[in-house]
Amino acid sequence: MLREQQTLLNAKLNELRMKHTQVDVLDRLTWQAQVNVAQQLKWQARASQEMTARLHAESQQRQIRLKIERRAAVIQTLQEIFDMQQSTNVSTAPCKWSADDIKLYDTFQSQLAASYSQTGAVLQECGLAVEKPAHTDFYSPVARRDVVRNIYFESTSAFSIPSKYPATANVMFDAMRQTHRRSPQRNLDKMDEYRPDTIAVKFETYHHWEEGKVVSQSFILVMRRFVESDRTVFVWRSLIEGEFAGTYLDETGWTVLQPTSSDSTDVRTCMRSVPMHGGRQAVSTTASDAFFAKAVVRSSEPSSLQLAQLMGQLLLDSK
Repeated sequence: MLREQQTLLNAKLNELRMKHTQVDVLDRLTWQAQVNVAQQLKWQARASQEMTARLHAESQQRQIRLKIERRAAVIQTLQEIFDMQQSTNVSTAPCKWSADDIKLYDTFQSQLAASYSQTGAVLQECGLAVEKPAHTDFYSPVARRDVVRNIYFESTSAFSIPSKYPATANVMFDAMRQTHRRSPQRNLDKMDEYRPDTIAVKFETYHHWEEGKVVSQSFILVMRRFVESDRTVFVWRSLIEGEFAGTYLDETGWTVLQPTSSDSTDVRTCMRSVPMHGGRQAVSTTASDAFFAKAVVRSSEPSSLQLAQLMGQLLLDSK
């Protein structure tokens, strides 16, 4: 009797052990399944984030390409119009630097640092220091007067480039140098090839006025780049000789580039031109000075178009 009970108890014990083993195995399988599900969810979340970021980046790049393509189409149209107006034979020989030009270059170089120190005051005076400047029209200079310069002409502009800082600032400066280097009529100072933050160039240009008048101009320009922790400043000094002997514009300009909260680059420019006259043949009237100042800024339009096109290519290449 006892033996039968012992046999029965042993059988039940073995049954309980088997069930415990099955429960233990089931618990392990359940835990492993939970781990696998958690890992799968984690990978799915990471893949979803990466896909979202990739789609966002691709969308931004498509938007930039579309903007650049639209701008390139406008540039091409304007360039064709400009080319149609080029009925005057212009020499392609580059201007040579004379001894007087070198002296003027040295003078400008010594003045650029002082002009750079005035950047904040200049932006304040011309209305570009506010968050959203009023409407500006760079190609319509405004006549102003002060005790230092007497009458001078001021051009301002404010716009945004849909690409990140500081890459945009670096591309803009490189594009400026390349624009001058590619033109056969422009002569870059060879010494500035070894000065990465300086551009010095001498060139002549012809502006075809609306009334059919052709205005010739001779430029000597020296620009320097100043890189700060949160912005980049281009400062330049230039002397422009007009078609009338003894008629000049003494020009100082500032361009400030800084980042925005929307991953774009804010660009603000102020240029001040002071009329100068010397010699018996010089023509000095407010009307002629205003005409000359406007002709100078208008003559820069083709170069600005080429610069925008080249910047677009360089920004796409840097992606």
